[in-house]
Amino acid sequence: MKHFWRQVRVAQVPKSLLVAMFVAFVILVARVVSTESPVMASDEYAYFMGAKYAAQGQELYRYDPAMQPIDNKLYRVLFDAWTLVSVERVALVGRLFNVLVFVVASLLVFVLGNRVFDRRTATISSILYLLLPFSFYSTLLLPEVEFQALVYAGVALALWAAARRSPWAVLLPALVSAAAYFAKPHAAALVVGIAAFFMVSDLLARVDGRWAALKSGVVRGALYLLSTGAVVYLVRRLTGDADGGGGGMVSSFYAYYLQRLSSPAYLLGNAWSMLDYVVGHAWVLMLMFAPGCLVIAGECWRVARSLATGRSEAPLADDALQRRRFAVLVALLGIAFLAMIGAFTNAASQVSEFEKYRLHGRYLEPLLPLLLLFSVWGVYASRRLKVMSAALLVSVLMFCLYLRFQYRLYPWDYPDIFVFFTSGLKHWSLPGVNNWLMWLVVLAAVAFFICALRNRFAARAYLVYLVLLMLGSHVQMANWLRQSARDNRAMIEAGDMLGECLVGTPPGTGLVLVDDRYGRSSFFLMQFANLQHVRSIGKAADFAGELPPGVSWIIAPSDVHVEREALARFEFGPQSLYRFDQAGACQ
Repeated sequence: MKHFWRQVRVAQVPKSLLVAMFVAFVILVARVVSTESPVMASDEYAYFMGAKYAAQGQELYRYDPAMQPIDNKLYRVLFDAWTLVSVERVALVGRLFNVLVFVVASLLVFVLGNRVFDRRTATISSILYLLLPFSFYSTLLLPEVEFQALVYAGVALALWAAARRSPWAVLLPALVSAAAYFAKPHAAALVVGIAAFFMVSDLLARVDGRWAALKSGVVRGALYLLSTGAVVYLVRRLTGDADGGGGGMVSSFYAYYLQRLSSPAYLLGNAWSMLDYVVGHAWVLMLMFAPGCLVIAGECWRVARSLATGRSEAPLADDALQRRRFAVLVALLGIAFLAMIGAFTNAASQVSEFEKYRLHGRYLEPLLPLLLLFSVWGVYASRRLKVMSAALLVSVLMFCLYLRFQYRLYPWDYPDIFVFFTSGLKHWSLPGVNNWLMWLVVLAAVAFFICALRNRFAARAYLVYLVLLMLGSHVQMANWLRQSARDNRAMIEAGDMLGECLVGTPPGTGLVLVDDRYGRSSFFLMQFANLQHVRSIGKAADFAGELPPGVSWIIAPSDVHVEREALARFEFGPQSLYRFDQAGACQ
């Protein structure tokens, strides 16, 4: 461990990266402060309210039965820390904190690149990381960036542990993996990938005999799994959740799908459909990082050939061995994450039409900087640039002309390829979309191919391609965010006003009627953020139902007719407040 941190200290951060970090931080802070409103409001509302009213336990879900139950222990700790800074502006503090985590995580990318590859690869990749459109997630009140940073740390520690002779070195990556699991349950894929890596890591080095290396790897993998599971169990035990009840880490939202995946008949009957989603995501990764994917595939092929034939290769130098370990680790993580997302999306698509053919790239984002490192190194160091450029061009053309019409692309799922969104897609629309940006990226892919054929400026051409793809996606994202803020501004302002108006109201004394629970109404609920009864109602419907006990006021859309005589009615933009007591609007 001391050797690892010595490597980190020696690798001084280049000034260009520090400048890029500062610029990225300023831009993202400006975005947060200028909008200061939810974007993925339904998800943000579930996490935020779950942490804000954690002390109320299941009472929150009794008041709002449609809310997704989330008992995210890491998020709750973060929320408590944000409240120490400001109770009134806790949402703003949380967004700014996420921005900081995202920017600082570029240092982890630099350390990985510098340790496995070289300083040039590390510097370029860490700067490009800051330009990746998934920076969008850093402006949300979700634990996405914390999860991503923990994945990078877990990968770095797994590589460190694999190079140590002692099997107890796996305890550190186990601790980080457990923390990642408490950030997002999707870290189960991280745990599976790292465990598989430890099982084969000693075979890569060939320090001992083949069977001795396999035995040592199994011990490492088992110790890692047991340690990770022990940490998760102990945390649950200490928080009174050891039996997994009360929502646990895996909420009912995920538990429903996990139950379906436990059936062998279901898995066999849906194998082809799951593979369809895996292919879609793999193709998207090739759109951006075809060079890196080919480098990883080449390293894994050499490992597989050596193990299958039993013939040992010439001993690898330390840096080459580290690259091979890293390639195998990223490949195993890719398989685990792709399998997880394919199985989950297929199960979700069978109960929701909205989920069919949807690419949930949000769960694959931690892989992107790892593939970026291999891609940048590959275009500078590999002699197979012609193959790399051809693979990238074919991937781009096939996606533009065919595959993007087969899958559903949403900006909140795959911000990194939002440049390929045009008005020709029928599943979703965006006013004022830029149709020509996609073709500019296609031209950049063609330029990379030509440069590779001529053996001139190929690496630079690929970097230009990546930058244009990222900037084009940022332009589309900015257009969407601006449109989203414009469309939901009235609901956000109504939520702010009524939130301040009723800030001291006891829980359960009001009823909030919503007509678009996971759409525009979720923006109001997120800004309102008050523990009250929430019920859905049709648009422009009549409400004549019984009030829950103790309710003295109702908030409803202005076009909803409340058939109950109120002492007063107050208008707050698109929302109306009905009072059934003698209090004024904000008393």
